[in-house]
Amino acid sequence: MRVTIDIPDELYTAVQVKADSKDKADVNKRIRSVLKAFNDVEEKGDRYIILKGESRREVERILESTVTSGEELARKLKNLSVVSIGESTIEFNETEQRQIHSQAQFWSETPEVYIERVMREAFNTALGVW
Repeated sequence: MRVTIDIPDELYTAVQVKADSKDKADVNKRIRSVLKAFNDVEEKGDRYIILKGESRREVERILESTVTSGEELARKLKNLSVVSIGESTIEFNETEQRQIHSQAQFWSETPEVYIERVMREAFNTALGVW
């Protein structure tokens, strides 16, 4: 099927840059790939978030890994709310997560540093280590 759409010259130029070519066939191929990538966008309910540049790097720094899908991002975010020591696992609910975040801010720590410090203190207390 052939479809003709009007796009601003600046957008077409940007697509040429992404296609790394001024050849019309290459640019059309790039446009088709973008349309295919976003073809699954639903009419209602779905949200798409594109992480670019510094935002993407910050998310990857926090997660200590790259993320290639929404499912993977959700799983890694959920894992941030879980503390495991050996075979014992504690999952924090939303209220507990807010409390941890608030306490971390009070102590001028990141939630990760705060949780690690508190867990070490609890562990040392449980084992009688001073």
